[in-house]
Amino acid sequence: MNLWRPSNATTDSNLPVWLFIQGGGYADDSNFNFNGSEVVKQSGHNIVFVNFNYRVGVLGFLASEDIRIDGDLNVGLLDQRKALAWVQQHIRQFGGDPRHVVIHGDSAGAGSVAHHLTAYDGRDMNLFVGAVAESTFWPTQRTVKETEFQYQRFTQDVGCGGADNTLACLRPVDITTIMTYDVNKPFPGGSDSPAPLWYFLPVVDGTLITDRLYNLFEQGKFIHVPLVVTDDTNEGTPFGYNASSPEEVAQFMKNNYPGLSDEELKQIKIGRA
Repeated sequence: MNLWRPSNATTDSNLPVWLFIQGGGYADDSNFNFNGSEVVKQSGHNIVFVNFNYRVGVLGFLASEDIRIDGDLNVGLLDQRKALAWVQQHIRQFGGDPRHVVIHGDSAGAGSVAHHLTAYDGRDMNLFVGAVAESTFWPTQRTVKETEFQYQRFTQDVGCGGADNTLACLRPVDITTIMTYDVNKPFPGGSDSPAPLWYFLPVVDGTLITDRLYNLFEQGKFIHVPLVVTDDTNEGTPFGYNASSPEEVAQFMKNNYPGLSDEELKQIKIGRA
């Protein structure tokens, strides 16, 4: 966890707290070196900024009934909730107001914001008073049963497929081996060209995530706090790409997304998805 505050903040400052959840498709921590000092400066030295790492990929979202029995599901999201709880307990020591914490995430971080709004059927644990979801990533949500194939593949890959207790076999496996097989593979019945970009993802576990997000929001099972939903400019295009004309944009899209029809390409405008 990283924390930035004004140098003159005291335990009596009661500054608002901005807690940022980085994205990365639940596969990477994409902004783990983000420097929050500029955030504090731009606020007029009137804010405390917090960000943190959380487990991703197979370390954060491997799912199986074996894990439900002898472990925890969706531990990447549980890491985030531990960070939120830490802020409530300790942020006053850094000049922050635990009663005024706003959570903000982009991409998978924004998807995480959605999960925190709906966690435990929307039970309000007073961890935050507002939320910002930026370019929200809502991938396919599967149940634990529907992701058992991933668990079986992974245990087989690391040499635990024939073990009587696969989870006990997995736990002492060295991290180099774990990361070697923390890779995207085709889903059963799906195309292997290209392989899916996102593989290990949050699952409906019946506890933290009781249902698919769209069902929970439709049923009103979410924490009712002020919410801002927005998106990044050029989200999804390679960093540094700078088109100067609609024709250049269309050509770029045609090269990178060959499934687009000529009619769809005509609809593409600079600055719009």
